[in-house]
Amino acid sequence: MTSLHPREAVLLIFIPDCQRAPSGCVLTNVAAFPGSTAGTRTSTPAASSCSRKVMLLSYRTVIETLQRIAWMLLAFFVAALVAYGIVRGFELRR
Repeated sequence: MTSLHPREAVLLIFIPDCQRAPSGCVLTNVAAFPGSTAGTRTSTPAASSCSRKVMLLSYRTVIETLQRIAWMLLAFFVAALVAYGIVRGFELRR
């Protein structure tokens, strides 16, 4: 996979492939010839696709954050349990 310029990476996230020109410019309301509506592209599919991508990215970010918090809590309580076991062991020896 080739490395992308940051601008291209943003375009890949927010603008679907069907509405990007080879130069990276956004195509909207492009007709096959003047007065024709056969080739017209509206921004409605792009907006819904864009909002879906942003929503999925947001959900994924929230889920990953919650997973990391859960792992840190698990590590903290395992360490606390080990520390409790060590302290309890020293108390029983006395």
